[in-house]
Amino acid sequence: MAGKIVKVRVAHPGNLEQHITDFQMESGTVFTKPQMIAYIKMSPGSYYTSADGKKAEVIVATSEQGTEYVKTKADSTTKNNLLSLPRF
Repeated sequence: MAGKIVKVRVAHPGNLEQHITDFQMESGTVFTKPQMIAYIKMSPGSYYTSADGKKAEVIVATSEQGTEYVKTKADSTTKNNLLSLPRF
């Protein structure tokens, strides 16, 4: 399984402590954060976002506290970042 993430659900919408809890794929399928982390680890390089014709690879990162989370690889725009995607 792989594909394009088109929307995200966040905890605490509207404030600076937003954390992504769920991911909606282009197919409409929704994955929780733990599911998305597992799928990315099984198939690195297979998940992405896109905006203005620029794709951004989605990867698993680890916070300073040791918590895994999902983010996009840095590129030349923020429009394809996960927190820039529409909410559902």
